[in-house]
Amino acid sequence: MTVGQKIKRLRNLKGMQQTELAEYLCISQSNLSKYESDILMPNLDVLRAIIKKFDVSFDYLMDEQTTTPYSFPRLKDDEIILLNRYRTEEHKPDVVLLDSNELLLLQDYRRISAEQQAEFRGILRGFLLNEQKKGDAINNPD
Repeated sequence: MTVGQKIKRLRNLKGMQQTELAEYLCISQSNLSKYESDILMPNLDVLRAIIKKFDVSFDYLMDEQTTTPYSFPRLKDDEIILLNRYRTEEHKPDVVLLDSNELLLLQDYRRISAEQQAEFRGILRGFLLNEQKKGDAINNPD
């Protein structure tokens, strides 16, 4: 992916319009369009602002061989969009956001076989029941 394609992808993943990102970068929407079309190359100050805004590395942005912007390469673009949407919108009580450790665990869980997933769920249920019993014993020392 080119630098321009990556800028456009990052902007889309955040659900931003060109005008919003251009305003953040203190550039014209026309220049941003030229960056995304690879007609112009952003200057160093603009590149720094893009890196900061989207929390990506300089290597990701500049190396055409590097195609994964975040440290979670298994996430699909639509999953990143969904996570970003939940981070920016008012959260409903039934919405649960995962921290990075929970997300890594979920990604690892998705990689294992259905049989291994069932075994893992059984182990986790056993652990939770054991912790619940410990809590009951502390709260009710009959």
